[in-house]
Amino acid sequence: NTQLKALRDYDYPASVMVLEQWSDEQTFYRWHEEHFPNPKQTVKAIRDAGLRLLLWQIPVLKHDDEHPHAAVHDADIAEAIQKGFVIRRADGSPYRINDRWFAKSLLPDFTNPEACAWWFEKRKYLLEMGVEGFKTDGGEFLFEEDARLHNGMSGLEAHNLYPGQYIAAYWDFLRDNGVKGLTFSRAGYAGAQAQPAHWAGDQVSTFSELQAQLKAGISAGLSGILFWGFDIGGFAGPIPDAELYLRATALACFSPIMQCHAEPRGGQYGGMKEENNDRSPWNLAERLNDPQVLSLGVQYAKLRESLRPYLWQEARYCVKEGRPLMAHLCLDFPEDQNAWQVDDQFMLGRELLVAPIVEAGKTSRPVYLPRGTWRNYFTKEQFSGEQTIRVTALLDTIPVFKKVEQ
Repeated sequence: NTQLKALRDYDYPASVMVLEQWSDEQTFYRWHEEHFPNPKQTVKAIRDAGLRLLLWQIPVLKHDDEHPHAAVHDADIAEAIQKGFVIRRADGSPYRINDRWFAKSLLPDFTNPEACAWWFEKRKYLLEMGVEGFKTDGGEFLFEEDARLHNGMSGLEAHNLYPGQYIAAYWDFLRDNGVKGLTFSRAGYAGAQAQPAHWAGDQVSTFSELQAQLKAGISAGLSGILFWGFDIGGFAGPIPDAELYLRATALACFSPIMQCHAEPRGGQYGGMKEENNDRSPWNLAERLNDPQVLSLGVQYAKLRESLRPYLWQEARYCVKEGRPLMAHLCLDFPEDQNAWQVDDQFMLGRELLVAPIVEAGKTSRPVYLPRGTWRNYFTKEQFSGEQTIRVTALLDTIPVFKKVEQ
């Protein structure tokens, strides 16, 4: 309710809300009764605000001893083991994640149709409640060669494939129940583009990380990922300063997915357990005592909203043609040898060339324009292509050029 009120109060356009800490943190299909005493009312309030709801998921039967639904969870584990719904070792014993995230937890075997039916029957009520998708986190849990899946694969063979099996099962679950939603995933391998959308995983709040995310997004496109995004201003660690946050916001505005996302109190990164890590522009404006963070954050969100018709048009084209929405210049200008050398610009769809500033203290940068005529998206100044120009962009703008049809 706090975030819904902030969206209204600050006139901040948004279309999706992701709830991560919604569940009991054990079964991951039951609501947290203390935090969400009336889940139906929560879902209704989100939908009434014009938002579509995704819930966080993880593909484990968690090893945990003390939680409100311990008896239910213990029964789930016993049934899954008895019926062969979990991945096993070569000797027939249940495979458990080794000393990593969710250590000692069991893995559901998504190559087993009966296991899938059992797993999703417990989650079907969420769709009936109005949930329209899942943030399918994790999946990199299959580490041992002697693991054995229902389809006969070994752990070695399935190591890279398991995340895709897991995400595909959720995608099928949505479609089989007539829900036009999506999965929003982190892990993947060749073929990951068969599921709708991905994000870059956890990032700390530094300019070097922002630079890495720019290249990661372009690389994801070259790897076949159509729709990709990152956490504005980073996910964790000390909060970003205004410059970093607004440069990240500008890049996100012209990325396939624009999202705010942050580590909760007591998360995986030390030193932040007692602080408010919310990366929303209203919270950061208050934390940094800088109203520009809020005003420009809202400005970029509204700019993003104005791009929606173009993005829908280009997204449909991308799905039809298998083209990434965030594309390296070489995909559109394969004959241009200069375009092949540029690794910090990209095409957002077929018409917009984006050249973000991702270095601290910089207010301008060189921009390479391929063949054709290009119009600065903000100043409307036109330039001939096949040249490099220097473009100034303060925190309230980003170098973007629209291809002019001849």
